[in-house]
Amino acid sequence: IGSLTLTDDQIGDVTRDALEALANVEPWGLPALTSFLMNHCPSGSGKGSMAMEVIEEMRKLPLGSSNAAGVGASEDDEDGMDLNRGTKTNTASASACLMIESLSRGFAHRPDLTSTLLKSIKDTPPAGYHPPADIWLLASCASAPHNR
Repeated sequence: IGSLTLTDDQIGDVTRDALEALANVEPWGLPALTSFLMNHCPSGSGKGSMAMEVIEEMRKLPLGSSNAAGVGASEDDEDGMDLNRGTKTNTASASACLMIESLSRGFAHRPDLTSTLLKSIKDTPPAGYHPPADIWLLASCASAPHNR
């Protein structure tokens, strides 16, 4: 979709659809979806901007949480072997790694998203909740050349 020639309204609609899908997509689909959002989100800053909506949804990603890689969702068979240790955990871990890579590349090319993330984190009240994804998002921002 990112390579199609779309009007600003159509890009806004597609971005909103992608944001809605972000909460429900399977782990293997997150890297492609986050990459699309990072590369094709309309520019802008301030409350109510599409960039702010994208950052707020990115902060809800399962990065750094115990459920991100299937941890804690262990099922044992009769022999006591962990049934989730195989491909499900490996797929979830690979998806998390690819998602972090796509975020790092996105922040490297989008200083507006970097500043929006920093503003969003700064505006979190002192007694507010910082999701685990904040650490990974900040680390991804730190790798951007314009933040060194």
